[in-house]
Amino acid sequence: MRRCAAARSPIWRRSRRIFLPVGLVGSAAGAWVLGQASVMIDPEMLIGMVLITLFGPFASAGYIGLIARWAEAPPSATKTFLARGGTATLTAYLTQSLIFSLIFNAYGLGLFGSLGVAACTAIAFLVALVSIGFASLWRSRFERGPMEVLLRRWTYLGTR
Repeated sequence: MRRCAAARSPIWRRSRRIFLPVGLVGSAAGAWVLGQASVMIDPEMLIGMVLITLFGPFASAGYIGLIARWAEAPPSATKTFLARGGTATLTAYLTQSLIFSLIFNAYGLGLFGSLGVAACTAIAFLVALVSIGFASLWRSRFERGPMEVLLRRWTYLGTR
């Protein structure tokens, strides 16, 4: 298996060792401040959002560093599963949008504003697994995801 030299670049090690901890601590501090706000329009709410916005890119760079490290590992069933799902991201994204709208909007379960952070995080994790799982299973049988096929047909409409 050919390995990518860019995945071993020093920037990714720096991202994992420095940017990830800085981003996580800063984002956690922002989330804590945000959680202290008593109403939606509150200076604490604004400060928390600013902290999360400022430190989010550091955490993202750290996550990318982790992904680069993971990419160097030998192939596995998990990698194959995620890679297939990753080639149908439009399908996964629209599946997530549909599921979330059915869970949180009034025409579905109407749970918006009635669940805590832990429940919403668990739901988000499960919806991500379901959508990526659906896209991955689809891609195991077909060349492209269903939404990717529709987008491709629409894009090339009239040029064939």
